[in-house]
Amino acid sequence: MIDYGKIKYMNTRQKGYYRDKLIVETIDNFECLTTEQIYYLFFTDIRYGIVKCRERLRILRKRDKINSHRIDINECSYHFIDKKPYYLQHNINRNWGFMYIMNMVRCNYQYLKFNELRLEYYMKCGIRTDGIIGFKNYVTGEFRYWIIESDKVDSRNRFDKIKNYNDKYGDRGEGYKDEYWFDRVERFPHILIVSDSNKKKDKILDRVIEDNIKVLKFDVITIDEIRKKLGLI
Repeated sequence: MIDYGKIKYMNTRQKGYYRDKLIVETIDNFECLTTEQIYYLFFTDIRYGIVKCRERLRILRKRDKINSHRIDINECSYHFIDKKPYYLQHNINRNWGFMYIMNMVRCNYQYLKFNELRLEYYMKCGIRTDGIIGFKNYVTGEFRYWIIESDKVDSRNRFDKIKNYNDKYGDRGEGYKDEYWFDRVERFPHILIVSDSNKKKDKILDRVIEDNIKVLKFDVITIDEIRKKLGLI
């Protein structure tokens, strides 16, 4: 995200260079981002922001700073640095989840500041998460974490993550005692599950009702619901 305190005294040229540098770094950190996601992160405060966004991405592509491709003619282009991610759509959906959490924290938790983000975080208990994002309350020193899971409508796998998280929990979360965040938090991280269809969302909610015996905090949301909350549709 843009540090507006940092760019306050920059001229137009310096602001453009700073923004381009952040765009490249952010694409690298997230592995891939769509044009719409980059627009949301960097250009919503600019008049004709989507046009400016496409222009900057085109320039960065010509300078060989990024690579760009399109899944479908009716979809936004996606952008990456070196190699195209193998699970492309899965990663794009996951990144919408990160953006949803970042926006929600910014709007509702003024004392929480971004602390870290990890992609494909492998827990020591054996669960592979699609990502985890952490924030620190710089007033109290407390941490809060959200785990991100992504499941696509065309996935043939039975979504068993709800059962897995519950099975590993134990009585008081001791199944996760070896995780780096365990001693930092008072509650188990919220788990945000992102899907790309209402039908898939309903199936996952059924799994939550059936398998969430430890009453962990699961939220299930679709891409369109995220885009709506971010003011993109």
